[in-house]
Amino acid sequence: MTVISITPLLKRLWPSPGDNKVTPDEIALAISRIFTDELSPVQTGALLTCLHFTGWDIRSDVIAKCAQVMREAASQIDRNELARVIQQQGKAEGDYHGGLVGLSCHVTVGKSCLTLLCSVILLAQVVTHTTPSTFQQPHLSWLRRY
Repeated sequence: MTVISITPLLKRLWPSPGDNKVTPDEIALAISRIFTDELSPVQTGALLTCLHFTGWDIRSDVIAKCAQVMREAASQIDRNELARVIQQQGKAEGDYHGGLVGLSCHVTVGKSCLTLLCSVILLAQVVTHTTPSTFQQPHLSWLRRY
């Protein structure tokens, strides 16, 4: 896949996404590019950094749109085939009746944990090029190198 530049969105995200009329749909589109391998690790880190330091990473409308694109990007599981394999293997032990992880009421928690883990790893890649005194400000100059 070809890497797509989200620099215009990043410039609008920092420091005032509200003043620059950034929408949750635009953020979700950028997040969806992560799953299609169309963002470099630096752009991904810059996006997550901007979202975090502007507080837009905890807005319910942004989370909802991003969760939607993550669900669309997720592998679809054939539940009937999975049930057939489980039955065939004879591993019907235990009494857990909560459903499959990722398909039960725990979808949000599971995806949030995975997203957080991926975010921390990618952010660590980007942040290693900064000093503690500059950590509080996302530097879009990182993108110029890539």
